[in-house]
Amino acid sequence: MQNTICQSCGMPITSKEQMGLEKDGSVSVDYCKHCYERGEFIDKVSMQEYIEMCSLYGAQVSPL
Repeated sequence: MQNTICQSCGMPITSKEQMGLEKDGSVSVDYCKHCYERGEFIDKVSMQEYIEMCSLYGAQVSPL
């Protein structure tokens, strides 16, 4: 499997087990299982709300 990145949250997807599922049960090549399930996004929020949610898990700079 070629390494890919979730097009929703940016998480690296390195195995089939990390991939989301389409409505028919096939794997999604675009989204991880934390964002996408059964052909739908898990979180029902606006794009701005989702960006804010994902930014909580982004790189954090520690004080010197």
